[in-house]
Amino acid sequence: MVLPDLELELAPGVKVEFVKVPAGEFLMGSDKRNDPYCAINETPQFKISLEEYWIGKYPVTNLQFWTFDPESRKYSGDKDRPDAERLPMTGMYLKWAIKFCDWASEKTGRIIRLPNEPEWEKAARGTDGRIWPWGNNPPNGTLCNFAGSGIRDTTPVGRYSPQGDSPYGCADIAGNVFELTRSLERRYPYAKNDGREDLNAHSGLYIVRGGYHSFAANMIRCAVRWSGVQSSTGFRLVMQS
Repeated sequence: MVLPDLELELAPGVKVEFVKVPAGEFLMGSDKRNDPYCAINETPQFKISLEEYWIGKYPVTNLQFWTFDPESRKYSGDKDRPDAERLPMTGMYLKWAIKFCDWASEKTGRIIRLPNEPEWEKAARGTDGRIWPWGNNPPNGTLCNFAGSGIRDTTPVGRYSPQGDSPYGCADIAGNVFELTRSLERRYPYAKNDGREDLNAHSGLYIVRGGYHSFAANMIRCAVRWSGVQSSTGFRLVMQS
């Protein structure tokens, strides 16, 4: 069941919308018996329990990021598009995403940060191990922005909502743009105390999720893990309850 949303104001007329992810257990990763596209870095599939949290209904948009850093508008490849402000922010480095989170925390008085891998994946697929946010049926041009849509460019956030939303109401969480997490690339099963959540690590690549608008259906599954991507990467916020 999709729970009520929560809106916080970053600046006059600029808001960020969150959806609640309830506390509890979910299935993380893939199993070849249930997902024919399962990759080795998605295994083994395992159960993990999380506390309640809130996550951005959409990835951070250009408007939201430009409000934080007005200079970034000048260098944006999207700035001349008529829908520029509703497009997801891309070209994101970890340090800038963290600075945005710190700014958003200051503006709202809430603790806002990047999601870790389990938080991102639970928000994307719910508790039943589904392959894509909407279920186990492959995507089509009405569910998300991927290779089968034929667009080959980013689309405004919310274009495929609610039909392509996750069980908790996250939109655009498959395809469109990669989304940065705060988790370093490590093997499964996930263990939060093994160094993968070290934001001051001097080596290693941070995991990005969600795929890209030019990717095929198998590459935008909820369990797919990528690392080292930057130019096409945006991010989604998490707010602690």
